[in-house]
Amino acid sequence: MTSPDRHPVSFTVRASAEPQTLSRVLEVFALRDIVPRRFAGRLQGEDGELRIEVDVHGLSAAEAGKLAQRLRAMVCVERVLLRTPATRLAPARRAAAGSLS
Repeated sequence: MTSPDRHPVSFTVRASAEPQTLSRVLEVFALRDIVPRRFAGRLQGEDGELRIEVDVHGLSAAEAGKLAQRLRAMVCVERVLLRTPATRLAPARRAAAGSLS
């Protein structure tokens, strides 16, 4: 059973399409003994940008934030989006608050 402060987290990484990019991104998780539930990469766009999706369960918000910062520090990484239950609910809460006005 997952602790209340630990949640499923999704990372979306946009990076340059180089042969070592996938392994370097995966290494960030492997060095912390984290096995992703899902790890998928695909080429996008004319420039061959690589989009990598990583789903991990059982991380605290602080742990997820640290992993995102490590990914952002990589030279090949252009952008990292981090989605947690809180960030998924935030737009719905804002929309609900707006409809109450």
